[in-house]
Amino acid sequence: MLSSAQVTNRCDNDVADPQRLNTSAVMSSPSHTHVFLALQSGEIRTYDLLCLTKSTYVIPNLWNMFQTKIASSVADPLHALPGCNIPVDLVAHPRYLNLIFVAFGGQSFLRSNTSP
Repeated sequence: MLSSAQVTNRCDNDVADPQRLNTSAVMSSPSHTHVFLALQSGEIRTYDLLCLTKSTYVIPNLWNMFQTKIASSVADPLHALPGCNIPVDLVAHPRYLNLIFVAFGGQSFLRSNTSP
């Protein structure tokens, strides 16, 4: 099994932005064939454990999607604090493998693979 540092280096060696190289959370599950890597940019990348290669599956920055959605309705100063946009934890649902719980410094999200 690869360490998280090896996975990060192999997975993101083609990225120019240094912030995207920093991994803030790693999730692996016996039921998944991929390791989920939460980057400090807010993006969640995947690494295929069967092929030992970078996977094409990417979850976009959920924090930015949330901010653009609420920006027109409410101005909340708590969601603008530094560090709120960095994912701090990833948890897979124990029964429904298509659900991933993503915790940020300022908010948490439940991401479904079937949602657009």
